[in-house]
Amino acid sequence: MKLDLIQKNHIERAAGLIDYEGISSKNIHSYYWVKLTEEREYPFKYLMRRAYLEATGEKLDFNSDTRTRQYLINLGFKIKYSRFAENTA
Repeated sequence: MKLDLIQKNHIERAAGLIDYEGISSKNIHSYYWVKLTEEREYPFKYLMRRAYLEATGEKLDFNSDTRTRQYLINLGFKIKYSRFAENTA
């Protein structure tokens, strides 16, 4: 799996970049959000794409599914489901 190249430090660096740059409207509509802390949440696919870019310098196209979300959970992060995307898609 391509995501195997992403480590915890890549996720944290990607989150820091997202904190600095913000989340564009095209990336805000997400069913799954990664919780780094109580105050810090990120759209799953957007965060993973940014982390992959940090890890490899390359862009990533992948599908969000149970396996890819479990990979992030195994790194120690929490993922929550948000119905917000259903109302805004």
